[in-house]
Amino acid sequence: MPRLDPPLPKIQEPGDLIVGRAGDGRPEILPKGLTGRVLTAGATGVSWTTAAGPTGAGGTIGPTGPSGGPTGPTGPGVTGPTGPPTPGPTGVTGPSGFGLPGATGPTGPRGFDGNPGPSGPTGRTGPTGPISPTGPTGPAGGPTGPTGAVAPTGPTGPTGSSSTVTGPTGVGGGIGVTGPTGPTFGVTGSTGPIGPTGPTGPTGSTGPTGPNSPGGAVDIFTGGAVNYSFGAAPAVEIDQWYLVAVDLSRAIQFRLSFDIRNAGPAGSKYRMKYFNGSTYVDLSSVAGAGDLSANVVTVATTSWITIAVAARTDTVKLVLFTVGGNSSAVWQVAFMRMEYR
Repeated sequence: MPRLDPPLPKIQEPGDLIVGRAGDGRPEILPKGLTGRVLTAGATGVSWTTAAGPTGAGGTIGPTGPSGGPTGPTGPGVTGPTGPPTPGPTGVTGPSGFGLPGATGPTGPRGFDGNPGPSGPTGRTGPTGPISPTGPTGPAGGPTGPTGAVAPTGPTGPTGSSSTVTGPTGVGGGIGVTGPTGPTFGVTGSTGPIGPTGPTGPTGSTGPTGPNSPGGAVDIFTGGAVNYSFGAAPAVEIDQWYLVAVDLSRAIQFRLSFDIRNAGPAGSKYRMKYFNGSTYVDLSSVAGAGDLSANVVTVATTSWITIAVAARTDTVKLVLFTVGGNSSAVWQVAFMRMEYR
């Protein structure tokens, strides 16, 4: 028959030991001993005994030392801090708001769409000619003749007492004769001869020459806070912005004004050209004279430049070019304007 060993007892406190019981060796718990005790195995099993004191002089065994010292006082328990409060339930989601519509963005520049340019000024009205003088009024008609005298009334005849015969009517006075009527209008006198023309006075001095036209401007780009980028412009000339139907028929000069926000490399420029029917030609009468440097962040304005004579038409087509890039730097502007006069 196989041997059935009991299960090992469980240690309940730190320091307890499992030992063999005296006699049959079954495992049992030996509680933790006090300070100063030693573990002793004897006929009755394993137990804790008081340790022997040091050996005194003369070989005698000294007295047994005292038991372990008194148990220290129990320290005050420190209560840990209270944990954070449990979060409350999530509130109900409020209704969605309705934002006001954003402001309308600025109107973009006129592109290459064939819109007509601005109307020219109205010509001056010529002076009104003088009014001819009125001739003199003729004299009134001749005088009225005198009125004839009134004849006296004749005496009334006697009335018969019984006769029915009416007596004769007395002779009345005659009506006066009307005088002859005078002529209807007076005779108009003959027109006098025209006097000789006086000599021509001297010609006055010529006044100062006024401007050829009242002037004007074309806003090529007015982005404000939004910049316009020309990309990585190359070194060669490249067309960037088209303008159509600009009236330069009475203009003789132009200039460019740009707000440069991101500069191009050294030697980079903006250049205005016009279409002559087959190709694009410098708008300046001297090639390159109207170029605007693009390599400095600033608000730059060129001087007034003479416009090429062939470009002075009422529907000239203009194109903005860049030149002198390095195919990597990005040019940017906040506004571009061309003025003319």
